[in-house]
Amino acid sequence: MALDRILLTAFRNHAATRLDGARAINLLVGENGAGKTNVLEAISLFAPGRGLRR
Repeated sequence: MALDRILLTAFRNHAATRLDGARAINLLVGENGAGKTNVLEAISLFAPGRGLRR
């Protein structure tokens, strides 16, 4: 799966978040509670399976 943009609207702690320019390697860096895992959870919902949280 290739993503070049992620747009989250009213998803967990992201009221409106847009991440552009995704490349082959990406780092999510931020303070505790910033929503890094929530971004990964949103991406995982588009992949086969049940997502990160079971």
